[in-house]
Amino acid sequence: MTEVGHPVLCGGTFLTQILLSRKQTATRRQRTQGVTDIFREPDVLCELVKIVQPDYIRPAGATFKTYTTNYKKCANYIPDDLKFENESVMLAFLARLETEYASELNKATAFTNQFIDISATTQNHVLLVKRLIELIRDDTSIPDTIQFAVRKDGSLVSKSELVDVTEVYLPAFLLSVWKFIVTERKDNRIGAVTISAWQHPTVQGRYAVIDGSTICQELKVECDTLNIQDNMTVEINNADEQVAATVDVFIMPDVYTYLRNAEEKYSTLKTLLYNDQPKPFYSFYVCNRIRFRGPEIKAEDRAVGHTQNMQFIDDVTVEKIREVSRFVIIIGTGGLGKSMMMRHLMLNAIANFDDLKRFPLFVPLKDFDETVDSLFEYVYSKIGVFDNAISKEQFEQMLAYGSCLLLLDGLDEIGANSVERFERELEILTDKYSGNMFVLSSRPFQAFISYERFSLLRLMPFNSRQAMQLIDRLEFRPDEPAIKWNSIFLYCWSSNQFICH
Repeated sequence: MTEVGHPVLCGGTFLTQILLSRKQTATRRQRTQGVTDIFREPDVLCELVKIVQPDYIRPAGATFKTYTTNYKKCANYIPDDLKFENESVMLAFLARLETEYASELNKATAFTNQFIDISATTQNHVLLVKRLIELIRDDTSIPDTIQFAVRKDGSLVSKSELVDVTEVYLPAFLLSVWKFIVTERKDNRIGAVTISAWQHPTVQGRYAVIDGSTICQELKVECDTLNIQDNMTVEINNADEQVAATVDVFIMPDVYTYLRNAEEKYSTLKTLLYNDQPKPFYSFYVCNRIRFRGPEIKAEDRAVGHTQNMQFIDDVTVEKIREVSRFVIIIGTGGLGKSMMMRHLMLNAIANFDDLKRFPLFVPLKDFDETVDSLFEYVYSKIGVFDNAISKEQFEQMLAYGSCLLLLDGLDEIGANSVERFERELEILTDKYSGNMFVLSSRPFQAFISYERFSLLRLMPFNSRQAMQLIDRLEFRPDEPAIKWNSIFLYCWSSNQFICH
């Protein structure tokens, strides 16, 4: 590794600057009240990587969190993906910048809208640009002739000219800085001295960094809130070479207010046992197993008596259901836990929104009747309960891009006079927006023959382990704990199961 002075622009120092201007996350006090972070540092880095490698698959568990920490610290231990040494990946990225620049700029615009605080009040986006200009200016290892984009049309300025700019289109600037890093600064360790110098003297993980105060001119920093439309002519590395690109990349609207409010509602629940005040849903919820019919049995297996291929889902999640089908009906008898399962799927989708990228809606069907204009209008009406800033047009766009999860609860609760109409409306919706995920719940009140797209998933009763787990979680007669343990003993006795110590 070549020794480089301080300060240095590299992946770690760039990520640090991005994080300083990111959208506000939940405070510690809010977390104690059940509010979750809008996003986390690994989410930011993962989306930066996807700008270069769109098919990048984020490692499961806490692995990528460790990578993010090391990347930000400019430490040694990062995977090859974060070194950007795969020649085919880099060539593809550079080719897209030359031939599909508008599309790549649109991805950068989506990233900026998702993660950067572009509020006119805080001016964090302006401060981000000023800090980056300072960093580039003071990095003596960057030649004065290196160029960065500052306009939406891709206009380039050299490093020496950058300090005097008065207008910057933020996504274009960030994209060009990121391109410089992944092509010219593959060895992220060169920023270790800079990160160490920025480290707050007493608070681990906090950085007392450059503040942009030496960039004195008034700076206008812009960022589109919607995707770039139409044919757009842009300048790229060769100023004389121009390309026209038609952009059709969807940018999810800001749905985090909706998600927070929906999570607040569905994360607590009153029951017959807890009728005085709501209890945290997962303090007593136990997830049922789901059974479904798998692929057809092969002829040789049928010959030896295997006539069905029943499969099961344990610890049900939205992703596990999606692996079966995007169109399912969860069937269960009364009191088995269908609505609880649907609530669990709603909370699971909210918790994993950044990975699933599906906008979840919990839609009770009991009020669907002849007064409803359409199923689309009925579903849309449930959004405004949590956030009336999401327009009907935005919802329709999310549906058009297959970005929704519709949890339609209680098919059997629709009035007899409205069932046929609901089936017609559902068919229209699933035909028009087939890229979305539709999950219905119902008692087994019909054969569901008319629901041709839908796979049937059957909710299973608790097994002995699940039943004991539920009893153990329930709070009743805390003054007489023996009552609970007697209940567990009686259950085990009646089911011929015994606890040995």
